[in-house]
Amino acid sequence: MSLKFKKLVSLILAGAMAASAFAFSAAAAETETAAYVPDGEETISNNFNLHLSEGDVVKVTVSPQCDSMAVSVWGQISVDKSKLYVTDDLAAIKDDLAAVTEAVIIGDTFKQGVFGASIVESGDALNVTANTSYALDVYDFRQETPYVSATFKALDDCETTVKTTISGIYKTIVDENDVHDVVSAMDEASASVDITINGYEMGDVTNDGYITVADAIAVQRHIANLETLSGANFTLADVNYDNNLSVADAIEIQRMIAGLV
Repeated sequence: MSLKFKKLVSLILAGAMAASAFAFSAAAAETETAAYVPDGEETISNNFNLHLSEGDVVKVTVSPQCDSMAVSVWGQISVDKSKLYVTDDLAAIKDDLAAVTEAVIIGDTFKQGVFGASIVESGDALNVTANTSYALDVYDFRQETPYVSATFKALDDCETTVKTTISGIYKTIVDENDVHDVVSAMDEASASVDITINGYEMGDVTNDGYITVADAIAVQRHIANLETLSGANFTLADVNYDNNLSVADAIEIQRMIAGLV
């Protein structure tokens, strides 16, 4: 194992062991300081504009993908703590992380695995973070697998932004002397984000549990000022997340119905 690789594993392990608990009263959830936050690394970040009503429940799931098997990944969901609070407790987030990792493990045993999950307040933001590292190429992102997921509830009627970030994806390479080294795999990585509101998927404007032509028609009626979509229904209709309802959203919903996206 190369010195560079040992330093990477040691850094993440040291950060995870240094985490300390504190109370987050609004969420009534156990919290701890961040296990590992990449500094100055390449990231894949996305912002999602949401219109919500008080009590709306938002679930955000980030799924990283990579063309290679990776030794580590870092993921985070950030929200405005004055508008959303996390309803998951830290133990549940850690359990989900462990279950997802176990589902894609290569081989029968974990190889120096480091699991970290945290719910951390930082200024106006509330960050839900997860990270994993291994000593060998054992994490297979070549299938789309949920990695960090959390559920939030709206404190009031609001417009707010959810930010998701993926970083710290590394892979090992082996030279002709069978020496392992660690290099970034971010150039091979991408991330998909799934958002549901009150259990309804994006595009389910009519809240019937299905995405049909009726949903596209609801958007068209809003555009024509024949009805008004607001709150969660506005967000569910805004499938391109540009904070505006247009023909583009109606077309995208039709593409979803046809299985083109």
